[in-house]
Amino acid sequence: MTTIYLVRHGQASVGKENYDQLSELGYKQASILGTHWQQFEQPHQCYAGDMVRHGQTAESFFKGLGQSHPVIKHEGFNEFDHEDVLRCYQPEWQTTKHFGDYIKQQSDPKKALLTEFSNATQRWLSGQHNDYQESFVHFKQRAIQSLFDILTEDLIDRRIMIFTSAGIISAICGYIYGLNDQELLGLNQRIVNSSVSKLHYKNNQLEIEYFNNYGCLEQVDKNHVTLV
Repeated sequence: MTTIYLVRHGQASVGKENYDQLSELGYKQASILGTHWQQFEQPHQCYAGDMVRHGQTAESFFKGLGQSHPVIKHEGFNEFDHEDVLRCYQPEWQTTKHFGDYIKQQSDPKKALLTEFSNATQRWLSGQHNDYQESFVHFKQRAIQSLFDILTEDLIDRRIMIFTSAGIISAICGYIYGLNDQELLGLNQRIVNSSVSKLHYKNNQLEIEYFNNYGCLEQVDKNHVTLV
């Protein structure tokens, strides 16, 4: 049986010109997870999307763990292009910073962030618009296929860790749970930065042992629990 750990990246640089960098808290979250992982058996293989925040999360995780480990980059585990999704929904939001500036002006920025991003994502997954660089259907297929690409039945008692993003994790877990697109979106909105979801693969079947575990962050400081 193969065990797969899906790790969401630490908090990124929300509202900055370049979102694809961990914030100071994001580095800390990943390091806390790595320190926590000293209690467990170590992964045999590690993968990461080739986004900057994925690599930074892996690096901080292993610093916290106190070990080094080669990490294989796999672009199939890259997040969907959220800037493209936002831009197609509201053309004036050309970058994450433009979106962030708008959110900061709202009376309840946290609520506005969740509402507007949800609305933009709803437009994308509706399948009624063809102005996206990657369709929602293709994104889901990419996420699932990328996982199966690295799984073979000869990986007996192997542990694989994948550093990726919430969209990929929700697409994979939604596939296993048999969720519809709206339910999948609900999963996506709940996945905490540096949380872990644990899967098992045996006889060409995937199952979920646990989803979105972030207990080690809560133990340190409940303010370390973030969603962006």
